[in-house]
Amino acid sequence: MAFMTPTITSSKEYFMINHDACEIVECKYTTINLPMGEYTIDDEEPLVGREEHRVWEESRRILKEYSIDSFTIVWQYGGQLEACGYLDQTDWYLGDTLSEVAEQLLESFYDQEDQYMDEEEKADKAWLESLLDKQD
Repeated sequence: MAFMTPTITSSKEYFMINHDACEIVECKYTTINLPMGEYTIDDEEPLVGREEHRVWEESRRILKEYSIDSFTIVWQYGGQLEACGYLDQTDWYLGDTLSEVAEQLLESFYDQEDQYMDEEEKADKAWLESLLDKQD
């Protein structure tokens, strides 16, 4: 029986890529509310524009909260393996298409021969393979 099963977001979502810790954070369930882009500690405070100032202040808060010097906000599909009913999960794998994410998950977790997989793992692999070359 497979303990971890693959999941992929049903639509593109915002993710923060923390360059200092090589970590990806899903923005959906956090307080991170920034548009796509790159943010660094060296970004200067904008002189005009209320929204620009809000974005700058929010980026300062994230940099301080995570104790980092830079990060990027992207809008992509995300996939990972999760243990249903538990907090166990792998790191995120991101891509512009479902196919890209499925391919990364297959390469990372399903590279062994089918004879060594149980039926649930074979089903998970087949599901991921069905997403390959799918137009999103």
